[in-house]
Amino acid sequence: MLGVLVLVAALALLALGGVGYNGQRGPLDAIAAQVISSDALRNHMQADMMHDALRGDVTAALLAASTQDDKAVAAARTALGEHAGEFRESLAANSKLPLEPALRKDLDAVTPALQAYIASADQVVKAAETHADSTAAYADFNEKFGQLQTRMGTISERILALNEASRHQAEQYSHRVMWQQGGAMVLAFVCLALAAGWILRSVFGLLGGEPQLAMTAAQHIAEGRLDQPIPVAAKHSRSLMAALARMQRDLRERLERERSIAAENLRIRTALDNASTGMYIADPDLTIIYTNSALQNLLHTYADDIHACAPAFNRTANLVGQPVSLLEVGNAQDAEIYQRLDRQGAAQREVHYRATCITQNVSAIRDDAGAHLGFVCEWRDRTAEARVEIDVADVVRSAAAGDLSQRIDSAGKQGFFLQLAQQLNALLDANAVSIAEVSRLLSALADGDLSARMQGDFHGVFATMRDDANTTAEQLAQVIGRIQQAAGSIHTASSEIASGNNDLSQRTEQQAANLEETAASMEELTSTVKQNAESARQANQLAIGAAGVASQGGAVVAQVVTTMSGIEVSSKKIAEIISVIDGIAFQTN
Repeated sequence: MLGVLVLVAALALLALGGVGYNGQRGPLDAIAAQVISSDALRNHMQADMMHDALRGDVTAALLAASTQDDKAVAAARTALGEHAGEFRESLAANSKLPLEPALRKDLDAVTPALQAYIASADQVVKAAETHADSTAAYADFNEKFGQLQTRMGTISERILALNEASRHQAEQYSHRVMWQQGGAMVLAFVCLALAAGWILRSVFGLLGGEPQLAMTAAQHIAEGRLDQPIPVAAKHSRSLMAALARMQRDLRERLERERSIAAENLRIRTALDNASTGMYIADPDLTIIYTNSALQNLLHTYADDIHACAPAFNRTANLVGQPVSLLEVGNAQDAEIYQRLDRQGAAQREVHYRATCITQNVSAIRDDAGAHLGFVCEWRDRTAEARVEIDVADVVRSAAAGDLSQRIDSAGKQGFFLQLAQQLNALLDANAVSIAEVSRLLSALADGDLSARMQGDFHGVFATMRDDANTTAEQLAQVIGRIQQAAGSIHTASSEIASGNNDLSQRTEQQAANLEETAASMEELTSTVKQNAESARQANQLAIGAAGVASQGGAVVAQVVTTMSGIEVSSKKIAEIISVIDGIAFQTN
C-alpha cells in the first residue's frame, strides 16, 4: 500500500515535472533568444558609438590642421585607428551570434560601407596631416557617413524588433506554463486523494484497530511498560496490533533474560572490581579495556620502579584504551608470551621492575567457537616474598658459615612473611643461645672449672643437649675427684714408705749381722719405691691430662674413661706394692 502511494506520488511528480520541463523549455528558449538579441543590440550600440567617434576624430583632425597643431592631428590619427578597430570588433561579435538570416544579411552588407567610411575618414586625416585641401575629401566622408548611418539604422530596427519578439514569446510561454502546471497539480491532487483513501482503508486493516490504540501500545512499549495488555481481534492476527503484542511479549522475555545476564555480569564485574589480585583485560589488538582497583593500587605503589623500567608509563595515566606495551619492560611487547597464549591458552612469567617483583598469570579469552576475544592478565605482588627469600638465603648462608648473629628484619612485613621472619629469628636465637652455652661450658672445663654447668630454659633437642652436657661435666668432675683422691692416697703411701725407709736404715745399722740380706732386699725395695714414685708422678700427670681432655667436651669422654680405668689399675698395683712393703717392714721389725 505504501508502495502504491509512493508510485502514485511519483507519477504525479513526474507529470508535474514533465509539465514544468515542457513549460520551462519554451521560456528558456525565449530567454536565450532575448539574451542573444540583447547582446546584438549592445554590440550594435557600441558600433554606432564608434560610428560617431570616427566622425569626431575626423573633425578633431581638421580643427587641429586649421590651427597647425600637428600633435593634435597625430592624436586624432591614433584615435581614428582605435575607434575603427573597436567598430570592426563590434560588428565581428554580432557576426558570431546565432541571429536570424535577414539580420545576418544586413550585418554582412554593412561591412563594405564600413570599409568605405573608414577609408574616407583616413583620406580626410591624411589631408589634415599634409595641410592639403580637404574640402572634397570631407564631402565624400559626409556622404559615406550618411550611407553607413542608414544601414546602421536598419540593423538597429531589426535588432529592436527581434528583442521585442523574444520578450513577447517569453511572456506567452510563461502564461501557458502556468495553466499547464495548475492543471497538472489538480490532477495530481485528485490521484493522490484517491490513492490516500484506498490506502487509509488498507492501513486500518493492517493496524488491526484504531491508530490511537496502536500509538498508545507503541508508546507503552517505548516507555518499557510491557505489562499493559494489547487487544488483538482474531481476524487481525497479522495486523500491527498483533505484531505489537508479539513484540511486547518477546521484549518482556528478552528483557528478563538480559536482566538475568546483567545481574550475573554485575556480580562478575563487582567480583573483579573487589578482587584482591590486580588484573586487566585486553582485546585482540592488545589494547587494555578494563582494570580493577587492586591493579591501580599496585601500580600506584610501585609507580617509580615501573616508570624506571617502562618509561612510557605514567602514574596519572588512564590505562583503559592504552596498549599493553605501556606496562611492559622497555615498553616493548613480549612476543613469546603471546605465542604461548596461542598455543596453550595460558602462560605465566615473573617481571622485575627494579626491586619490584610481579608474577603475571595470563589467560586467553575465547568464545564458544574458539575465536580469540582477548586475554586477562593477573598481577600478583611477590616483592615482599622475594625480599624475604633473599633475607632468608642471606641468613642461612651466614649460619652455614658459622655466623649466627645475622637476623631477618621484620620491619614492614605482615602476615605469613612476618611470622616466617619472627620464627626463623627465634630459631637462630635458640641455636645461638644453646651453642653459646655449650661453648661457655667447654671453655670453663678447659680452664679447669669443673663446677660450670649449662644454664637456660631449653626445649626439645636443646634441652637434651643441655642435660647431656651437664651430665658429662658432672661425671667428669666425679672422675677427676676420684683421680685426685687416688693421687692423695699414693702421696700418703709414698710418705709412709719414706718414713719406713728411715726406720729401716736405723735398724739396719743396729742389725749389722743381717746387713747383706737386708741390703739386697733394700736395693729391691728402693727400686720398687722409685717405680712407685714414678707411677705416682705419672698418675698426677694423667689427672692433669684428664682435666685438659675433659675441656674438649663429650667427644673425648670415652678416652678419659679409658685412661681412668688405666689409672685405677695402676692404683691397684701401687696398693699391692704398698702391701708388700708393709709386709717387708713388718718382717724387718
